[in-house]
Amino acid sequence: MRVERAPSAANTRRFRSPIQAHLEAIHARYAGLHEGQVAAYIPELAKANPDWFAICLATNDGYLYEIGDSRQPFTIQSISKPFVYGLAIEDRGRNTVLKRIGVEPTGDAFNAISLESGSGRPLNPMINAGAIAASSLVAGHSPDDARARLLAVLSTYAGRPLAVDEAVYESERSTGHRNRAIGHMLRNFDIITEDPDSALDLYFRQCSVAVTCRDLAFMAATLANGGVQPLSGERAILATASLFLGGKALSFMHAGLHADELTKLRGFNPYWRLAWNHEWGAHSLMVGTSGMTARLYDDPLDTSEPATLHHTRDLLLDAQYQYLLDPHSVTAQFVIEHSRHTYPAAAAGQSSAFVDAAGNALPASNASDTTRLVRAKLTYVYQAKVGGSVGAFALSGSTNIAAQSSGFSPDTLTITTDPAAAAPSSRVFGNLTGNPATRGVTLEGFWTPVQYARVGIQ
Repeated sequence: MRVERAPSAANTRRFRSPIQAHLEAIHARYAGLHEGQVAAYIPELAKANPDWFAICLATNDGYLYEIGDSRQPFTIQSISKPFVYGLAIEDRGRNTVLKRIGVEPTGDAFNAISLESGSGRPLNPMINAGAIAASSLVAGHSPDDARARLLAVLSTYAGRPLAVDEAVYESERSTGHRNRAIGHMLRNFDIITEDPDSALDLYFRQCSVAVTCRDLAFMAATLANGGVQPLSGERAILATASLFLGGKALSFMHAGLHADELTKLRGFNPYWRLAWNHEWGAHSLMVGTSGMTARLYDDPLDTSEPATLHHTRDLLLDAQYQYLLDPHSVTAQFVIEHSRHTYPAAAAGQSSAFVDAAGNALPASNASDTTRLVRAKLTYVYQAKVGGSVGAFALSGSTNIAAQSSGFSPDTLTITTDPAAAAPSSRVFGNLTGNPATRGVTLEGFWTPVQYARVGIQ
């Protein structure tokens, strides 16, 4: 295992990791809390010790920071859902899985009997209905083969052999009547196409896999690392499934994802990210650059016409400096972003060319947006509770887009055959170059009276 090298006693203060120090301060601050109750909806879970408390942070290059009961085993329960969903995508393909499991938030409890009207699909893979459907899609020549394969994949994520807690499994299996009702309902709608008992048994077993806080940290780091386990170097999931799982499948849990917000990409769309990071004492500095070039369809539901392709290119440079020595935290950020979006040359059938204000013809491919953003921000936080920030930004750009007016038909992309003779209301102008700019300063103050609740003014 890769860990930070232990410094000598003389240099402890100089080389002490600010991440470890921050985790220890957080752990000490909240270790005395005894609010709430342990889960008891499965009888065996009620035996857990409420004093267990740990924090782990694993990086995608294999470093681990931990404090507390980080090696105490407990069952993974619903945390297994995204990993099994990713396995289902790898086994069956994204399109097949999306036909059976949606990507919409429900606002309901995790064990709600909630299916999409008409199709009978579970609304997302994080509620029990969606997770049971995902379990049914795990490939295997037999139920035993599917169980062994699922456990092997979870073990690859964790970087060590995992096992099922048989006592918890038996407790889940003997009391899981609501989940059985969900499973048979899924069978009724042909979301599960075979005996639901096999899928239910696999679901009970996946929730009963014993893990530690350390295991979960490395499992998350594996997803962040494109599906490759940071310590072992083994691939737990195909990169394409990992990218979809990290970029799309989980975003709906807090933001929602609707059909009209989907983006359909075409072909090979490269992106890249390079970063350099250095830590010394309570200080850290990161400098990075990233970029992307992509081709996307104007209508994600209609990909039959290549002429509707948009082209977008992004380039970003960023730097961040942080001073972190409990109870103080100071962060300085600086970002420069350049974006260019070219609209499709889909006006081949129009009756005349786009024209500029002087009546000069413009090619349809001349329609584009260019924006440049420069942003800087300085933030100070005291005891992770009270803080503020001051920021400045400048947004500028140019546009070269044909602007439609009353004489323009967006359905047929036709305009008046004689632009020079057309009334001003029916003219179509292009090449509207200029440098619209917005600049400003932001001030923010905030207070965090309790964990996860922030009150502020900006």
